[in-house]
Parts: sequence; C-alpha cells; structure tokens
Amino acid sequence: MATRGRSPRLLRAPWRSPYVRGQTGERHEETCGLCALAALEPAQFRDAGVLVQSQQCIVALNRYPYQAGHLLILPRKHLGRFQDLPEACRQEMDAWMVRAMNALEGGLGSQGINVGLNQGRAAGAGIADHLHWHLVPRWEGDHNFMPVLGETFVLPEDPARTFDDLVPWFTAEGEDS
Repeated sequence: MATRGRSPRLLRAPWRSPYVRGQTGERHEETCGLCALAALEPAQFRDAGVLVQSQQCIVALNRYPYQAGHLLILPRKHLGRFQDLPEACRQEMDAWMVRAMNALEGGLGSQGINVGLNQGRAAGAGIADHLHWHLVPRWEGDHNFMPVLGETFVLPEDPARTFDDLVPWFTAEGEDS
C-alpha cells in the first residue's frame, strides 16, 4: 500500500506483544517463528493459533492477519523454496489447502479467498526461509475506509473466536465437511 510520502498511522495492539517478544521480553529474531510452531505440544495449539499439525504440515491462524481468519499453511520442515518440498509434503499441503478453504467458507462464511505464496524476500516474503501459503478469507464489501484512508487494518473479530469457529473443521469431526 502506497503511503504517498507519509508514514502509515499506527494503532497499538498490546495483546500482540507475546507474539513479538519471547518469555524473557527480548526479541528472538534469530529463530524461525514458523519452526517454533512445529515444536508445540497439542496443549499449546490454541494459544499459538495452531489449528492442526500433521506429519508434514501445519495450519495456523496468522499472528499478523490482514483479515479475520487469515490462515497459513506451511511445511513442518524449514525450506524456503517450493521446488525443494518433497512430493509427499506438497500432496499433504494441497489436501490441507482444500480443507482450509472449506473451513473458511463453511466456518466463517467467506465469499472468496485470496491464496498467496511469496517465495523469497524479493517477492515479498516476510519469513523468506520458511515457505508458507496465505489464505485470506474475503467478503463482498469487506474493504472499509481504514486501509484506504487511514493505512490501517481493522480485524472485526477476536482471534480466539475465529479459532473456535475454525478448529472443528480441522479435527476428525470436520472430516465430512
């Protein structure tokens, strides 16, 4: 988004601080936040927004979403290039992509979905060394004035509620959905 020579406005969101800082309060830039998701135990999934971990992949809510329900699908293995993913991982990620799309449509009622993969920093990847897909649910008319005029994103829903709406779609009870 162009700033037309100005700095974007800043809305403070202190509840996001635990995602930015480690338990010591110091920033951990030397570790991969996506790899950290793979090390979590199921009891930690909710706090981290992890909807499911499978043998090859993870599906999680984005910690810095553009929209409520913004999901990430990523390989458990730390790889930065799509070409380097093993075939089994690509197949599993495709299956989770379909499941995630069904969850966004069925669980959140999205009317469309943006799917994106940024391979490499030059392509816009914020975490360039750990490949991940973004799935952003969309609704007709979901662009409010804040991103356009205020250069600010507004989430209309608490991430905990979004998690609760989506997690059944990634468990055994959601298999037929």
